[in-house]
Formats: sequence, C-alpha cells, structure tokens
Amino acid sequence: MKKVFVLVLAACMLLILAACGGGPGGAPVVPLTQHAPLAAAVSNVHNTPAHSVQTALSTPAPAMRVRYPIARQTASEITFHPIHVNEDGIYSASLRFANNTDQAIQMNLYINHALDRTLTFVPTASFPDGRLLLTIGLPLTAGNNTVTFRPYTPGQFIYLNYMEVAKSSTIKMFIVAHPDDELLLYAGSILTALRSGYTVKVVVITNGNFRSATLGLTRIIELQNGLLELGLHPASLIIFGYPDAHLRYLYGPNFDTPRVIPYLRSPVHAYGNHSVGLPDFGFAHRGTSSLLNGRSVTDDIKRVLLEFRPTTIYTHMVYDGHSDHNNTYRFVIQALRELNADEEIEFLPTLNATILGFPPAGGMGWSNLNLARWANHWPFDAPRPSGEIDNTQWPFPPLPYFDTRTSLYWADRVVVPMTDEMIALKRAALNHHITQGGAAVFSQLIRIEEFYWTLDLEAILAEDAANP
Repeated sequence: MKKVFVLVLAACMLLILAACGGGPGGAPVVPLTQHAPLAAAVSNVHNTPAHSVQTALSTPAPAMRVRYPIARQTASEITFHPIHVNEDGIYSASLRFANNTDQAIQMNLYINHALDRTLTFVPTASFPDGRLLLTIGLPLTAGNNTVTFRPYTPGQFIYLNYMEVAKSSTIKMFIVAHPDDELLLYAGSILTALRSGYTVKVVVITNGNFRSATLGLTRIIELQNGLLELGLHPASLIIFGYPDAHLRYLYGPNFDTPRVIPYLRSPVHAYGNHSVGLPDFGFAHRGTSSLLNGRSVTDDIKRVLLEFRPTTIYTHMVYDGHSDHNNTYRFVIQALRELNADEEIEFLPTLNATILGFPPAGGMGWSNLNLARWANHWPFDAPRPSGEIDNTQWPFPPLPYFDTRTSLYWADRVVVPMTDEMIALKRAALNHHITQGGAAVFSQLIRIEEFYWTLDLEAILAEDAANP
C-alpha cells in the first residue's frame, strides 16, 4: 500500500511540475528547436496590394548536428569515419580541439584521402581546459566519407575531441556590418532558418569598435550572447574585425593602402576577441590578422564564401543611409564579381538585402558620428499608429519615396512574419547589446514583421561587366 501511495504522490508531483514549468523559477523548459507555429501572412495590414507582398514561410524542422568520435588517432594523423550524408554538398563542421603548444598549428585536411586544404588552429584561453571550437566547411559526397587531419609540419600536432557535422548541406549566410545588425534586420530570418533545419552562418565585417579598441572586444561578447538567445552557437559566428565607421574608406581611398587608426592596438590590422574564442577571421585561418584595406575585406569575403558555399546570402542594401551598411553591400558584390570572373567558378547564390535606415527626402546620407540624427531617418521618424508606444503589433510604415529614389519597389519586398515568441526572443537578444542601449533604443525595428528584397544577382553582375 505504501508503494502505491508513493507512486501516486510522484505522479501528482510530475503533473504539478508540468503545469508550473520545469525550469528555474517555474519557467517552462522549451527546447531550442521547439516553437509556436509561424504566423500567417500579414499582407492584409499593409497599404500595398496583398498579392504584391511575398511572405517568407518555411516548413518547420529541427536543426540537427551529428557528433562523430575519432575513429583512429596516431602520432601522425587523426581520422573520422564514416561520416554519412545523404547528398553532395558543403556541410558545416565544428571541431573541438586543444593545441600542445601556445603557437598556431597548421594541419592538412584530407577528405576521402585527397588533400583538400591546410587549416590553421589558433590557441586560445577561451575555455578553462584550453580547448575551443573551429568551424569549417566540408565538401562531402553522398554516402560514407573519411575525414583525416595530418600535421603540415612534422612534430606539431593538435588534440581533437570530436567533430560535429550539420545535418543540412544548405547554408544560409548573414553578412552584416556591425554586431547587432544581424538582430535588427534578420532575427526573424535567422530563427526561421534554424527551425527549418538550415545551417546558419553570421559574418560580421566590423567589431563595432567605434572610437575605442576595448569597445570592439565588448561588442563581440554582446554579439555572441545575443545570438545564443536565438539558439545560434558561437561556432557559427565569423568575425572579420575591421574598424567601425571606416568601411567607406576601405572601399574607397584605402582599398589597396592600409588605413592607419592610431587608437587600435595594432593600427593597421583587424582584430577579434581571443578571450571568448572568437578571433578575427584572418588570424583564425592564417595565423595573421588582415590588413585594414579594401582588398583584405574583399578577399576575406571571397574566402568565407568559397569555404561554405551558402545557397542564400542576406546582407545590407546599397540604399541604406549608413555608410558601413551600404559599403558592406558593395564589398559583397565585389567579392561575388571577382569569384564569378574565374572561369572555373560559377557561384550565384540567392541574394537578399534590406535596409535599417533610409534618409529623408532632403538628402541621401547620414552621419556616422551623431546617433541623434537617426531621428531624421525612416523608420525612426515614422509616427506611431494611434500614438502607441509599443510597435510590436504594427507593420513597418511604407516608404512613400522609396520607389522613386531606388530601382526597387516597396511592394516587392519579402515579408517575414514575427510571432509574439519571435518578437520576445529578438528583444531579449538585443538587450544583450548593452553598449548600444539594448532593445529600447531600437523599438521602431521590433515589429510584427521583418522584410527584405531578393535581388537579381545575375543582372547586377552583368551590368557591372557592361559598365566596368
């Protein structure tokens, strides 16, 4: 009888826990891959015809990664086998490793016994045990694959713990100018992609170090913590580490000649944050940080595109009023132009672009030095419907002069619906960006939708070829 009473009591306790939630403080524990159904299209609340607004909806599916243990390890090689995939493609792989020295070590990567490339493993103090994650792109073929690492220099070695390979070979890449741009513009698209089983990579061109070298280090930590709110692992982050508010110079007069910025620790080099395992892309892949010029930015973008071969790129638009934003677009196009100029490479991903701020009718630019001027730019100058302070139940107000001042049409944008849960996650993620004022500063960008335009990349490259 006592046993029956205990079982009944345990069952009641489980029911109470389920009702109250099993997390700290009674909050329900919700797996990152579990989510509410995506909202229906919201085109009916726009001032544009319903048929002219596309809605970005995807079939939900959990994003999965498979962890592979080491199959064979000797003093001269480490082998993983079999790594099984269902189709040919570029797969995202994360390697957990530790160096046996405080120096960067190069290892040759062999895929199915053929030399693929040489990787640089950079030591870091980001984890108590000295280990960290390196994310790479693996070109795998359908069926079983063998992946092997061998020292580039005899005697040097790394210690691998495991390798995780993304289930999906379809990679969506977000290339943005600053830490927080990926949330302000594309939090909904990132969540939708992750929940639909895609591999997501976020590439950030600058480290946000406006007038301060240490600010860049802090903003990389904010970036990492903000994306963790969306369920994106830091291994999916790629930091280029170029200077904030200087991309217009790197695309212009400093395209070939390095720009000198005295307040940086190394006045002519990009930098990341080694203490949290997010060094700049150049250092992580070559052992040396990139020079502060446009050629380096272009080459870094080309390298990351070839490394992962994303099927879709999301970035800024050339019409954005912020010079770092519109020049990020220009660098992306320059990299795609140079890649496709190679007769052996045909790389035409879907290219999506959007705007964070659009200048008023009186001018096309805004000052990078005075954030107060944001009040003069859409959507920050848009009146709130019915005087409401909360924008989360409203769509973006249309831009009446967008159609006449650009080659695009407001009605042709793709709308990403945002559920209440997605809005809450976006706000929580933005609140990690304390140096930028958190979500409150950007309330005009937290709404029931996000949006972008899908650009005709082939036409853009053809126009460039016709007008060199």
